[in-house]
Amino acid sequence: MLHIQAIFTVEGRRMEEHGKAYAWNGVWVSWLMPAFILVSLACLAGRILSYPINRDEHMFVTVAQQWPNADLYRDLGFNHLPNLAILFSSVFALTGTDHYLMATRLLILAAWAAALILIWLIGRRMGVSNLAIVAAMALLVGNITLLGPPGMLATNSFIPIPFSFLAFLFLLGALDEDYPRKRRIAEAFLSGVAVSLAIGFKANFIIIAPCFFIASLLARQSQPLIERLRFQCLPLCFGGLVGGFPSLLAFARDFEGVVAHTLRYFTELHSAFWVDSTEPKAVSFADKILLAEEIWLGGTTLLVIVGICVMAVRPFTLAGLRGGMAHLLRWQVILMAALVLLGIVISFVPTPSFSQYFVPPIPFLLLAFLSLAPASGVGRSQPADLGDGDVRTTALLLSLIALALIAGSVRLLPGLAALANPARWTGIATYSVMHDALDREGLAVDARIATLSPLLAIEGGRDIYPEFAAGQFVFRVAPYMTAEERQHYRTTSPEELTQFLDANQPDAILVDIAEPLEARLSDYAVSHGYREVEGGGERGALEFKLYISTPP
Repeated sequence: MLHIQAIFTVEGRRMEEHGKAYAWNGVWVSWLMPAFILVSLACLAGRILSYPINRDEHMFVTVAQQWPNADLYRDLGFNHLPNLAILFSSVFALTGTDHYLMATRLLILAAWAAALILIWLIGRRMGVSNLAIVAAMALLVGNITLLGPPGMLATNSFIPIPFSFLAFLFLLGALDEDYPRKRRIAEAFLSGVAVSLAIGFKANFIIIAPCFFIASLLARQSQPLIERLRFQCLPLCFGGLVGGFPSLLAFARDFEGVVAHTLRYFTELHSAFWVDSTEPKAVSFADKILLAEEIWLGGTTLLVIVGICVMAVRPFTLAGLRGGMAHLLRWQVILMAALVLLGIVISFVPTPSFSQYFVPPIPFLLLAFLSLAPASGVGRSQPADLGDGDVRTTALLLSLIALALIAGSVRLLPGLAALANPARWTGIATYSVMHDALDREGLAVDARIATLSPLLAIEGGRDIYPEFAAGQFVFRVAPYMTAEERQHYRTTSPEELTQFLDANQPDAILVDIAEPLEARLSDYAVSHGYREVEGGGERGALEFKLYISTPP
């Protein structure tokens, strides 16, 4: 503790020598944070709402719209834990909206808002300086990977991040000895709930659970072991059971079906399909390393790593070896280091690899940065004041903010222009275009459309086949299913498509021109006398062909 106090003393003298006060931690920086959040969200809103549709959204949004009228797994082919489908479906039911894509994109924007606010709250609880909090926000907002599909689409790639932040915020309270016992128990419970919710959105966030349990068990050595178990570990575990109830219920109701659609889908069927696919992918370990290098050692992710390294070394220069080690060996830092390492490991597990699989370490790098960042001297969890007023520290933080905003500006600034033009928002444009196309042809409201891009059909207010609710994700792996696996799926396959449609004649066929797999639907429509609608093809950001059944 004497070494930690020495850091404060040395910093105070340096500030006096430079004639500086804690200006960067003053009132105007406090006002900067909400302003930064609002401007960032405006840019993000325009980008999220105008981002093109992705094939993943055909599954996530459509399955949520079809559930609970059909079984989430056996009927609809969902291949993730159920939380996102439940969230989307609940929003649809509560609001009564039929603008499904728009509603889900707004939820992603809300997740971004929650992540920024939680960074603020975590920083305040840890006693981090205001400027460091703004830097962490900028490093998140400017992250190029998250400004791409993982953070812009209505999928499960970004939503776990604010829940992991929330879990850490509550864990800080659960392990704060200055709080009353009842509050610490409550926060441990809420931390467990948030952990399980994050896992229920994306299974690879399961790395949080063991790390949080170990932290709650070992972080406060001053407490007797039995108290740590009773007042920290048990509430955390009980909260985990409560938060994990949707997933536990799904497994309890149909264990084999859920395992087939989640674990075995990705470890067997998904991998088998991509082995034969000619689409670009990262399969070998060398290819995965190159993709990881592009994501983790570029843009603001690299800036976060630089900030962590500087903040980790700085205490050693101020208070020597013992003081520096005391700062680095705090439980918050160790916890985040463990989560970053586990996040790196789990990112390499799926084969093939895509950018969204490399997201898990990113939020924990940001929390590691906050754990090491300069303190304001007002928080409970940050014992040392590392001198936000120091000229070099201030210069570093300002540089990180500036570079992060520059890195993200090419993607963020056009979002402001897009925000001002609602007619071009993807959700609104898709809804309008599809309704116009389907209504113009007099297609009945209860007409059923065969399509591997089912989001387009439901945006147009028409029915789809449950077999295609997951888009192409089940359809394309059907040839690789064994007879035993096929029992868990309601689907058809490319080879069986003609026979399936002959037995279930669609009123219309909708084909996404950009998806080669859907050419089989075009072939069927042409060979069976469907009339192609004039003016199909490119409609703004949409490219599709529409075929209408002709009367016999």
